[in-house]
Amino acid sequence: MRVRRGGELLFSVGILVFFVLAIAFKGGLAQAEVDGESKSGESLITIFDRGEKRIIRSSAGTVGEALSLADIDLDEGDHVEPETSEKIEAGQFYINIYRARPVIISDGGERTKIMSASGSVAEIMKDAGIQLSERDLVDFVHSENVTQAGGSIELMITRAKNINFLYYGTKLNLQTQAKTVNDLFEEQGVALVDADSIIFRNDLLSDGDTVEIWRNGTEIVTETEAIGFAIEKILDYNRDKGYEEVIEAGEDGAKTVSYEIEMIDGKEIGRKKINEIVTKQPKNQKVIIGMKSLGPKYDSSTEKNKWLKASGIPEEDWGYVDYIVTKESTWRPDAVNKSSGACGLVQALPCSKLGANWSDPVVALKWQHNYVTERYGGYRQAYEFWLKNKWY
Repeated sequence: MRVRRGGELLFSVGILVFFVLAIAFKGGLAQAEVDGESKSGESLITIFDRGEKRIIRSSAGTVGEALSLADIDLDEGDHVEPETSEKIEAGQFYINIYRARPVIISDGGERTKIMSASGSVAEIMKDAGIQLSERDLVDFVHSENVTQAGGSIELMITRAKNINFLYYGTKLNLQTQAKTVNDLFEEQGVALVDADSIIFRNDLLSDGDTVEIWRNGTEIVTETEAIGFAIEKILDYNRDKGYEEVIEAGEDGAKTVSYEIEMIDGKEIGRKKINEIVTKQPKNQKVIIGMKSLGPKYDSSTEKNKWLKASGIPEEDWGYVDYIVTKESTWRPDAVNKSSGACGLVQALPCSKLGANWSDPVVALKWQHNYVTERYGGYRQAYEFWLKNKWY
């Protein structure tokens, strides 16, 4: 399957605008406030939907439960990542909602209309249950009949021709969009010499035609060779670093290679590659790679445990808090920076942000929790910011 370049521009303008904003969003659109204090067992969940970013605290066990509690409804064809059945891990969690839009597919004399939230031609065709070959073409087109199209995106499929190719005595079945034999040779990278003979009885290629190539006066050997598959990594920031899962096994491709053989006394003494044709494209192996930071180890103590528990900060974030507070004040509630005036356990600046009881460690930790949640979206992000900037 191939998508024409002109269609890719239309696709990016006419389709991805429906949901890419939700992924690329970095605080430029409306963001829901996170109210109340975090309770034990709650997760901080960021939801991207229709270009908006919402952050909620929830004890929901699955993605579907979280969306229900947030009063977010899904329509037919909408797609959610992770899936609604996915369990929510404690701490930071991210949900992307891709909203469906109408897509019209023209395939020969048939027109099919579906609702799809998919972001690629291959995924749209899968939603529609349409099989495409490697050489089929897909164009994005504007409909002249606006009423008929109903504001939909329209795709037009041009099916490839099937050609029987007798290639130096080896029978191959090729799929092509070529109009002539010369176009076919150029497409397949076939280089001819004067000793080659072509047998073809038509001017233009049609589905089911037969094309033959023979070389006179030379021994030709044709062999099938493997083409190794590549690894396609899918980064998942909801899974811990070190996690790796193959979700789609790779498959080697194949190519037919023709060699000109030099023989003496019945023994091969040399060979020269003259042509090769890819008969099967390799299929990438898709692997999910966990990218979620495991965070620093929590250095426990009775006093810190008491303060952190009283502040309402979830235990899964204590390692991040411990790292930041250790760097800021070495856990001294009455610490004051002589240069800046920042004060307290968390070194708030100005000190007045903590109020009259600024030296109370629980007061300081509660303030830090609200600050980190609102500014960074969570402790992991604040920790990563601190590593890069040495402040937060």
